[in-house]
Amino acid sequence: MVLSIIEDELAKPYAYGQSDCFSLACRLVDGLTGSDHFETYGSNYKTLKGAQRALRKQGHKSLVDFWTEHLTPVVPAMAQTGDLAILHFDGEKRGQEHCAICVGKFVTKTETGRALFPLSAVTAAFKV
Repeated sequence: MVLSIIEDELAKPYAYGQSDCFSLACRLVDGLTGSDHFETYGSNYKTLKGAQRALRKQGHKSLVDFWTEHLTPVVPAMAQTGDLAILHFDGEKRGQEHCAICVGKFVTKTETGRALFPLSAVTAAFKV
């Protein structure tokens, strides 16, 4: 189920608030737990700045802060397939957090498509 959710999300065109790294995380968590994170939080923005504003409006300073409220943190090295991770990487949006899913490495959705990252890019992980 984890891989089918990831593949479904990665097949969609990138669009903030509809199909981005946060929606990938929300849809995975929703699919595995029966929650409704995407409907509640996912479509409240249309740009990166809008996403950051929506996060702050919910009372969160970061994606780590957001997911800590909803999931149980785990040591990143202990993340298993289907667990959620927050990562930073040196891309064109330096310093930005990204949601990723553990599949051995960590997969995320970027504006240019699928991206895989090693454990060293992970700053936090959560049990799904």
